[in-house]
Amino acid sequence: MSVLARFQTLIFHLVVLASLDFSKIRILEPRIREKV
Repeated sequence: MSVLARFQTLIFHLVVLASLDFSKIRILEPRIREKV
């Protein structure tokens, strides 16, 4: 596996994790606003 391929998979995993976190924030955001 080349360095470039590792770098691409690393970026891909980071993007997937970031999008999952973003969707969690979008789901939790209304509840957080209700508490405030």
